Amino acid sequence: MTSLKLHGRDVGTVFDLLGRKENDITYSFGWGLSQSDALARALLNDLTTDLKLGDIGELTQISLQNHIPETGYTDIEIETDHAHVIVEAKRGWIVPGEDQLSKYGLSMGREDQTGSRDRRKAGILIAAEGRQEFAKGKYPKFVKGSDGRRIPVAYRSWTDLVRFTENTMAQVRSTNEKRLLGELVQYLKGLMSSRSIRDNMVYVVPLSRKPSEDWTPIPPLDIVLKHGHYFHPVGHSFPKEPKNYLGFRFDAKLQQINFVEHVEVTQRPRDFIPGFTKKYDFDIPHYMYKLGPAIVPSHDVKSGKMWPGQKLEAALDLLLTCDTLKEARDRTNERFEVLGD
Repeated sequence: MTSLKLHGRDVGTVFDLLGRKENDITYSFGWGLSQSDALARALLNDLTTDLKLGDIGELTQISLQNHIPETGYTDIEIETDHAHVIVEAKRGWIVPGEDQLSKYGLSMGREDQTGSRDRRKAGILIAAEGRQEFAKGKYPKFVKGSDGRRIPVAYRSWTDLVRFTENTMAQVRSTNEKRLLGELVQYLKGLMSSRSIRDNMVYVVPLSRKPSEDWTPIPPLDIVLKHGHYFHPVGHSFPKEPKNYLGFRFDAKLQQINFVEHVEVTQRPRDFIPGFTKKYDFDIPHYMYKLGPAIVPSHDVKSGKMWPGQKLEAALDLLLTCDTLKEARDRTNERFEVLGD
């Protein structure tokens, strides 16, 4: 069979024609749900306990990007004559918080134009990349509906959703349905295992030799060099998703780059780094990185024209071959302009 490429990228399934951004994944999974009642029912049956759905009844509609006044757009809505589930789909590790989910809750159980209130069972599903253990505690168990009732919230990883799809594919008899689900599985697995040019990006941060009583009892330099860890807030002007590589600069040059062996979200650095006490627990969630062996540049990579506390991102290969951090950053940006992401 002749291969197909789109913008130089292999197109292995019909879903690849959409692309690999967050909305593309949402549309693809929504299409799969709409074309396979078996998949939609398998998902709802799995959620019955967590979302307290009871008898889900007959499927009636799948909606994508439905606009709700004063709420915004929902990713996917699954409706039956007995149940209404909103799916908030994320590519990456970010788990939506109470502010966003509460808006969805207020869209459920509303009155229609005739004054009739929607009495169906309702729930919200978050779909994202992290395992359920990672997401635990990062989202509310319930949000308030427009009629005052508590709307349950559940979480499933994309790995879970792939498993549902594979199991459904094995059970359905229709050749066309099997083919569709097979392509959806291939597409989702490809996204989960794909590597973009951002996978080799390094987040470079400055390190101080002095502790700060505000947030650390030991020098940041020691946290990295002696204890093999580094941490930063999740978002709030810091990266929203964890990094694969971290670079550390001090004494006016890049000193080392470390692959991230493991990352957790925590508010208790004392569980990871000796010397920290309850006094230094974080007010907001932080990524806590466990660092692998150091990669030391074979030549001096000076900071260049950078502010003392400035952070940057640059490609790993360019950091190891350029003369300054600024040059590596600028050439990385040029690469993105040419190749895209």
